[in-house]
Amino acid sequence: MSFASFSISAAHRSARPRELLGIDIGDAVVRLVALARNGGEFSLQHVGEIALPEGAMAGGRAVQFDAVVAALQQWAEPRTWPPVVLAMPEHQLMRQRMPATWHLAEPAIEARAARLLGGDAMSVRYDVVSSSMRLHGKRDGRLLIAALDDCVDERAAVAEAASLKPHAIDAERLAVQRAFGHAQSATGEPAGTSGGLLVVDGSGAYLSVFSGPRLVAEQILPFEDVVVNPVDGDNTTRWLAAGESVTQVLMQLPATVSTLWLAGEGSGQASLDQAIEQVTQLPTRSFDPFANLSSAKGVALPPVTQRSAYAAACGLAMHGIVS
Repeated sequence: MSFASFSISAAHRSARPRELLGIDIGDAVVRLVALARNGGEFSLQHVGEIALPEGAMAGGRAVQFDAVVAALQQWAEPRTWPPVVLAMPEHQLMRQRMPATWHLAEPAIEARAARLLGGDAMSVRYDVVSSSMRLHGKRDGRLLIAALDDCVDERAAVAEAASLKPHAIDAERLAVQRAFGHAQSATGEPAGTSGGLLVVDGSGAYLSVFSGPRLVAEQILPFEDVVVNPVDGDNTTRWLAAGESVTQVLMQLPATVSTLWLAGEGSGQASLDQAIEQVTQLPTRSFDPFANLSSAKGVALPPVTQRSAYAAACGLAMHGIVS
């Protein structure tokens, strides 16, 4: 499987590094994971988080640019970091399946990316990636992912202003899927076993289905069923609705899921896993992206209950050093 990256200007690029720092900038917390390639395995070099001032980020955009930079500088200044890969939030992207991409000239692809976002070609950054995902039994050709140019540049500018070295910007969903695919590959589960990855964050949720390390299907869930913000202080009804949504999606997918795994900022909320397991009748677990990573000496892992929120940062740090 290939993965999307929005190229940064030549001045920001580096040669393909053997160590990368993944930075996942949320609305309240920045999560960082540094990985190195050690022979055929990943080695965890650093993991941590930075709390952001209230209101510094909103909807994935830097409302208080200097405050976000200052938070990152708490970590950047005393250290010499490897090149960083940043996440572009899923809700800031537009996606389109393109079965015959290879027949289109670059200007036509650029124009299609611009139409997706309702802008002109000069305001859009896009990437076309191959995909091994199958929908309705048919292999798709390519996946076009587009984002407004200023969204991409803002991510790079925040890192650069904090004295970090932007290497690439990756689609958040693809980063999480990469981390999960690596974990599935390392577990050596029996052939034919499918695992469902349910990612829940502040902008909604999506379900990805894997057969071993291979992504075979994905589906966005209704936003109103899984949005992280509390509804009248009562989570139980909302989580049961989320379970019903997952059940409906599973019935539509061309794969039988044996286990559900939860990831994302909202995945550790109390009673979510129990409610989804109750409705779907599937074993539901919290995904630990660190489970199959070796750790450098002195690296302290987050508490088990918080690890699923690091899935995106782990996947970002695998960008470009995945075999």
